[in-house]
Amino acid sequence: MPATGDSLAEKVSGITWYHQIQLPGGILTPGFVDAQRQLARLRLPESLAGKSVLDVGAWDGFYSFECARRGADRVLATDSYAWAGAEWEGGRTSNEGSFWHGQPSVSRVLSMTS
Repeated sequence: MPATGDSLAEKVSGITWYHQIQLPGGILTPGFVDAQRQLARLRLPESLAGKSVLDVGAWDGFYSFECARRGADRVLATDSYAWAGAEWEGGRTSNEGSFWHGQPSVSRVLSMTS
């Protein structure tokens, strides 16, 4: 199937990424930091079930998504610098470039599973 202007790969290529993030369909964001390799140094618990996570300075959210993947009940990621640019306009995030995973209490919810 030919790629369209709406394909995930084309959307990803139009954004400047900080972290390399594995997305559905085998797409890897072209970030210049391989955060997956840095995870061991952070010594995050394998399970974050029952925890809330505040990721300040999240940039494009690698660690936020990792915390959600590890079962955190709520994740709030915020970074005004990274999401203030034109490439992030259009309602991808909620108030001031933040998003919640879990109980919505800010604005819109960004799905962590799709």
